[in-house]
Amino acid sequence: MKKFGFDNLLVSDREIFDALYSQKQKLPDEKLLALCKNIGIFLSTNESRESICQYISTQFKDWHSLKTILDNLNYNEKSKKTSSLLISGASLADFKEVIKDIAPQFSDNQMSHKGVGVNKYEVNLTTSTLERSNTRLIQKPLTDQSISVEQNGNDIVFRYDSDEVLDPIVNKIIEKVAGAKHQTFKKQEITLSNILLSEYRTSFFLNLIVMDDKKYSLHDVKRIKVHHNSKNSVMDLDPNDLEPSKDSGFLKTAHLSGSSLHTNKLYQGLRALGHYITEITWTVEESKNNRLIEINAGFNNPKECTRFFYDIKGTYKKNIKGENYTTERHKILDTEKAEFLKFFDKFLYLTYDQIVTEYDNQLVKDDE
Repeated sequence: MKKFGFDNLLVSDREIFDALYSQKQKLPDEKLLALCKNIGIFLSTNESRESICQYISTQFKDWHSLKTILDNLNYNEKSKKTSSLLISGASLADFKEVIKDIAPQFSDNQMSHKGVGVNKYEVNLTTSTLERSNTRLIQKPLTDQSISVEQNGNDIVFRYDSDEVLDPIVNKIIEKVAGAKHQTFKKQEITLSNILLSEYRTSFFLNLIVMDDKKYSLHDVKRIKVHHNSKNSVMDLDPNDLEPSKDSGFLKTAHLSGSSLHTNKLYQGLRALGHYITEITWTVEESKNNRLIEINAGFNNPKECTRFFYDIKGTYKKNIKGENYTTERHKILDTEKAEFLKFFDKFLYLTYDQIVTEYDNQLVKDDE
């Protein structure tokens, strides 16, 4: 409560104005405009910060109401992760028909749906969950969720926010389409639960970060999480842990300089203990726009390597001299994100098929 400058639950217009106006880092103008939109005030992006804060300050009389909306905005901004399914044997029209059919069942979730161009269909809705504290149940703020169905070549990519509260809706859509197209329908999702050797689980991520495309080249690995099954523990490794030298991290070195990952002492130690990578954050250099794109991918269930997710964290521009990239992260435009995800999903499933094939071939060799 005090981080925004409020000492009491009941606050004056001036206290709210001062607190919002001064928090330029935590509450940039874009977030304040989103807050206004959330409460039914639509302002121009050219509106001054002072004017925006004045509008907001007149709408709230207590800290709790304002904090609820701010928490919701922060959740949407920081916690949004995406999961996907690759579908064959069904068309975009099949999904449209099912979505239109079940939408009335989720009227409480304010479900809406629309076509985006000729190859994409979107569903938007709101959800809320209950969180149990020591003394009571607390309802979390309403959260905007989305589902998209996109034609990608001969397949359908079914993307949705990686949140368990969406599972019943996602499952219902998939089951109804599968039932109607049971003779041809096939569903593929990213899971390494059947891959029991830790080195192959790690190799999946190492192959994923090296984009097989001239447009995107690996720039840096920022952070990884490794898991140990018997201890059921997760360990974070930052760039300081990943660097055997000052020039590059061991993950990047293993791929770009031709050196072997298996000779790295850190990796040898982790592998000997049974650790494997379950989440990774990295940046790729986009040659077209001369910028970096930061990506995060991993498993929500690290022990079983299920419930895979990915997220485009943002972009980094070059400084004025054009020599180095700045440390300020920018939000990627929706149109740019859609274009990147189309490429990423295709590469993701190719990488997955490759590691599954390699693992299966290794099992055959071991049996001979």
